[in-house]
Amino acid sequence: MTAIALGAVAALGDPLRRNLYDLVCAQPAGVTRDTAAQLAGVARHVAAYHLDQLARGGLLDVAYRRTGDRRGPGAGRPAKVYTRAATPVDVSLPPRNYGLASRVLLDAVSGDGDPVAAARRCGEELGRTARDDAAGLDALLGVLRDNGFEPLREGGTVRLRNCAFHELAERDRATVCAMNLGLMRGIVAGMQLENVTAAQQPLPLGCCVAFSTR
Repeated sequence: MTAIALGAVAALGDPLRRNLYDLVCAQPAGVTRDTAAQLAGVARHVAAYHLDQLARGGLLDVAYRRTGDRRGPGAGRPAKVYTRAATPVDVSLPPRNYGLASRVLLDAVSGDGDPVAAARRCGEELGRTARDDAAGLDALLGVLRDNGFEPLREGGTVRLRNCAFHELAERDRATVCAMNLGLMRGIVAGMQLENVTAAQQPLPLGCCVAFSTR
């Protein structure tokens, strides 16, 4: 889970801040500081402070627009308007990445129906993207970490301390673990890591795939 997600959770721990967030979400067109203060029954500067904290935490988006009928000179400055953030904030401990699993399965449904092949294609795309930013094993650890697998390097082996598809694996372990192995091998191929091999090494805890280097 990212620091942004943790900050978002912390922001909603304050009752007034949670109330303001709910008020904004209930108004599709957005809420100004004045309207939020009136609805919440607090001073404008108090509402403004908490709304800005929610925006910094990634829970609200901010735009500027005129809210009255007046236009042109003398109309005043556009008001700051808050709306629910377009980008969702996902919080899970330990991390889960069902969005990635959904992407793979949708690709399989719209393609040849093979989730393993779809997972490999997805992994290759992730690997190519990661290769554009960095190279080598550190880049592999980065893309694994970003997708919730919690990699741990132990000498020439990289183990994954977390299964990002845990609930799906509980329902159909054979399919999901095979899909996951395809994903990991795709990442390695996309990053062109010729000295890294991904293989299934099931453990009581964590992911079923481990990487070995040579």
